[in-house]
Amino acid sequence: MQFESSLINLILDALKIITPDVKIKPEDIIISSSEDPSRGDFSTNCALKLSKLFSLPPMDLGQKIVDIVLSKKPAFLDSVKLVSPGFINLFLSAKAFQGKLLEFLENSKDYLSPNIGNGKKVLLEFLSANPTGPLTIAHGRHAACGDTLANILKAAGYKVTREYYYNDSGRQMDILGSSLHVRYLQLLGERKRMFKEGYSGYYLQEIARKMIEKHRKAYSKEKNLSIFTRFAEKEILKDIKEVLSLFRIKFGSWIKETRFTRGAKVKKLLAYLKEKEETYEKDGALWFKSTKYNDAKDRVLVKSTGELTYLVPDLAYHKFKYERGYDRIITILGPDHHGYIQRLMAGIKAMGLDDTKFTTKILQVVSLYRGKKKLRMSTRAGEFVTLRKVIDEVGVDAAHFFLCMRGMDAPLDFDLELAKKESAENPVYYIQYAHARICSVFKFARQKGFAIDKLKNINLGIINRKEEIELLKKILGYSGVIKRGAEVLETQGLTAYLLELASLFHQYYNKYRFITDDDDITKARLLLAQAVRIILSHGLKLLGIKSLKKM
Repeated sequence: MQFESSLINLILDALKIITPDVKIKPEDIIISSSEDPSRGDFSTNCALKLSKLFSLPPMDLGQKIVDIVLSKKPAFLDSVKLVSPGFINLFLSAKAFQGKLLEFLENSKDYLSPNIGNGKKVLLEFLSANPTGPLTIAHGRHAACGDTLANILKAAGYKVTREYYYNDSGRQMDILGSSLHVRYLQLLGERKRMFKEGYSGYYLQEIARKMIEKHRKAYSKEKNLSIFTRFAEKEILKDIKEVLSLFRIKFGSWIKETRFTRGAKVKKLLAYLKEKEETYEKDGALWFKSTKYNDAKDRVLVKSTGELTYLVPDLAYHKFKYERGYDRIITILGPDHHGYIQRLMAGIKAMGLDDTKFTTKILQVVSLYRGKKKLRMSTRAGEFVTLRKVIDEVGVDAAHFFLCMRGMDAPLDFDLELAKKESAENPVYYIQYAHARICSVFKFARQKGFAIDKLKNINLGIINRKEEIELLKKILGYSGVIKRGAEVLETQGLTAYLLELASLFHQYYNKYRFITDDDDITKARLLLAQAVRIILSHGLKLLGIKSLKKM
């Protein structure tokens, strides 16, 4: 709400009066937004935090602060209350919110894009699905959350690069090539069964048909797995990029794992770790002393056969991330990577890199439902629902919203039937409808001679009803949502906020008329609606969702 600094200064002045000799800095006073209206608009625990420093019990120090603040009560403050064991709740006046509305409309960029990043460079790696099959709904959650998080960070003043890293070598790719070869031979009429570990999805049949069209004579009797692997990789990666484009997601950088499986980068990395005595040899293999950095056990880097383990290219890749000069490096991983984070962090420390720059987020699984029926999903068995099919069924907008509306650390249930409903039950429809309603109001207002962008000299004191003040509070809280999303690296705060804002607007719309016989009331309400529209449009854009003018 951008009142925090004024409240901090108010409390600092009170503390100086209580004990002038005690030096308190602004950062020592924490002002938090209150979600419960009964606890004020803001709250502070400074009396609890500073009681020992002032040699006073928390409630005594709190009461002194409250008494002084009330004696100097500025126009933006309505009341102050002390509650046990020492919290101070601050209630702002209606005038405070009214005065901020025009400020918001005149300087909306400051509210929509709070600059806490100060231009720092962020590398955000997310999705990073291997090209072994089409993107599933689980991949869709990674795509939607990663892209929205990138947009939130950008809105908060960071310069963000989206990066996609994929495994184009190793056992999974060998299995892919062998699986395509089986499908290839089957289509040529050979009686060939898919092996136990093979990929059984329908998509390989389509790729096999394309393979036959181009290479029927050359490979009908010859087994050349590397050619089958590369052909499958190319076709699947092409499909992945098409679906991401359909899903309105663009990556600034695509990195292949093979870039780090051979050549100078790998040799240099292994030589460095050996020189720093971070490795040792045992049973013909090269081991990394990862327990030195609190990993559960030491890890093999090079097998006795000379083959690299997957940890080596991953460490080389992360070293490459650091070499590009990013201030923050964020990686979103799947739930099967919980145990991997510690060994990766161990490697970062062993390579002499600043581990405080590195952050990982684990994104939990998605369960797909059709009403109450849970759908089965298994990529290898071929029983899965692709992201493309979900987009075709529910649309890009609904898919984006539903995939972002839970915390990353929580499993997500995605109901296809709910996502298709055109009613208040469907949150994304409900939010888009609020935006469309406002556009409809503006269209009617223009017909009546009110130009939204030319409204001046408005008496905002008219906006004083309970519903209007609640809307104002919610509007002015948007920058805090962006800040928190960037700080905790989450998306569900944004989806929850937009749903709450839309709900408040719908309630207001159903109770009050916008175009009235009183021009001053009409103009004031139109300005309020304009602020809501600006935020809905901005928030939906961060989520990769369109703002509709009519529905």
